[in-house]
This record gives sequence, C-alpha cells and structure tokens, in this order.
Amino acid sequence: NPAMHGRRRPFSDGEQITLRRDGTTFGVDGMAIGTLSRQHATLTVRDDVIHVQDLNSRNGTFIDGGRIESGSISAGRTLCVGDLLMICDYGPQEVHQSGHPTIIGDSWAIADVVRQVNLVASQDVSVLIRGETGVGKEVIAQAIHDRSERRGRFIAVNCGAISDGVMHSELFGHTAGAYSGASQKRDGLVVSANDGTLLLDEIGDAPATMQVAMLRTLQEAQVRQVGSDRVINLDLRVVAATHQDLEQLVAKGTFRQDLMMRLSEWVIEVPPLRERPEDIPALARHFTGQFARPRQRLSKGLMQWLLNQPWPGNVRELQNICE
Repeated sequence: NPAMHGRRRPFSDGEQITLRRDGTTFGVDGMAIGTLSRQHATLTVRDDVIHVQDLNSRNGTFIDGGRIESGSISAGRTLCVGDLLMICDYGPQEVHQSGHPTIIGDSWAIADVVRQVNLVASQDVSVLIRGETGVGKEVIAQAIHDRSERRGRFIAVNCGAISDGVMHSELFGHTAGAYSGASQKRDGLVVSANDGTLLLDEIGDAPATMQVAMLRTLQEAQVRQVGSDRVINLDLRVVAATHQDLEQLVAKGTFRQDLMMRLSEWVIEVPPLRERPEDIPALARHFTGQFARPRQRLSKGLMQWLLNQPWPGNVRELQNICE
C-alpha cells in the first residue's frame, strides 16, 4: 500500500512492540495488512540492535531474505513480514523528509544532507561536496542553487575535461577576433554563471594551470576575457565537488592548499548508497516511475534484490538498472 512507503516507526532502547495485522504498530489506524498474522512477530530493542521473534506467523518472518524463527537486525539490514519490507536505520527519532523534489530518500543520512543544503543555501560561502562517483553530488549542488534564490544560471564545469590550450577561453570567454577562428564573442562558463552558481565538478582533476586561474578568480572576483582589456566583475556562488581526497592530493603536491581552503568553507559529505540502503526503495520508485506503465509496481522480491546489491556505482548505477 502506498500509504506505507517511507513510513518510519522509531524505537527507543528497551522498547518492545508486536507487529500485527491491524496496522496500528505503524500508526496506520483502520488499515488491515492482510498478509500479516493477527500477532505476527515481536521486536525488542537492546543496545541499538532490534531482536526479532516470529510468533508462529502464517507467512513467516524474514531477515535479509532468509526465513527465521528468531534473529536480530541492525542498521542497513532488512526485515520482511508479509508484504511489508522494512529497513533498519540508525539516527534521531525525528527525521524530516527532504522536501526537495530532486533529493530523493528516506534515510537519516540524506535528511542531514538536506538540512545542510537548507542551512548553507542563502549564505555567501563556498561549498565543497565530497562523495564517491555517482552519489548525486551535482544534484545536491543544483539544490543549493535552487534554494539560494540567485537570479543567475547554474553552470557546471567538468574540471578534468578542459585542456590547457583552451582553458582560458572556455572558462572566461573571448572577444571576436581574439585569436584565429574566434569569429564571435563568447562569454565563457565562469562569466555565464555570473549572479548564479558555478559548479566545479571533479575539482580534484583540475590541472595546475586551472587551479591557479580559479584561485585568482575567486580572490579577485573578476576576470578579463581573452583579447579584451576590460575587467568583468563577478558575483557568483562557487560549489566544488570531488570523489578524491583533496588533503591527500595537497600532501602529494598535485593540488594547491590555498585553493582547497578557499573552496571548503562548508563541506558536505554524501555517503555512498551502500551505507544508506534505506534510500533505495524511494529512489527505485522514483526512477522506475519514469519508465513504468501506470499503476505498475516494483515487486517485493525485486526490491529485496535491489537492497542486497553493493552498488559500487551508487545512485547512478541504480538509475541505470531501473531504466
């Protein structure tokens, strides 16, 4: 039943509850869950572990896909009773949903990311978003821009894809006739983001010349386009993203420490999907909803399979699988 999607049932240490057919355990009064027995299983919380005891239920109780008479679950593990598939999450009892159309998930971890997005969006500080490839760093950067109420555009720069030969023109633009082949004026990515947000994606891959150029731009808040003597003043928000350990790159001498400090006034860590499996059902419903037929639903078995995958490619890999 869609009414159960994303529903949370917080527990306190020492608490014991009984899973039953009438749905009251989950705060759903008057809705019978027909695949549960009248008294299906008991859950007891001790030392952050939920101990499970099946009560001779008709359809059984399952932990991570295996039927049990008794067992225990902790953060990230799944419990299935009847048609209900539940995931154990560890965090504060009061967890607010993201409230943002593009940041999808029910976990405490993603709720904390959204909390930080809301806190930092209106502040005039640079943000560094860290996380593995595919966790959704650009989505979070876009959310920061959307909440900032900046009038300009959101522009993303792939720092590892711009060669030294065209870097200044790509980033800062050029005038018509600035060099052979420059028949028209071009603003460049940085100037296009003026009054908006500039995402420096995969900043750890930026070559040394780009690091110097971006540091100067951030310090002076102005640029001079190729072929022009006129200075353009900038008012832009800079968000950087990386899957690399910038401190380690600084220690190796391949990344400037002063640039790292300039970019990391606020740091948002995005955990990999394997550390927040509670987000998988919501993400899977979101992605499959873009391709599925009306009223078509993911089966419990398929959802269980999705929850058991390691997802080295994170959210991007899950999106590809759903498609």
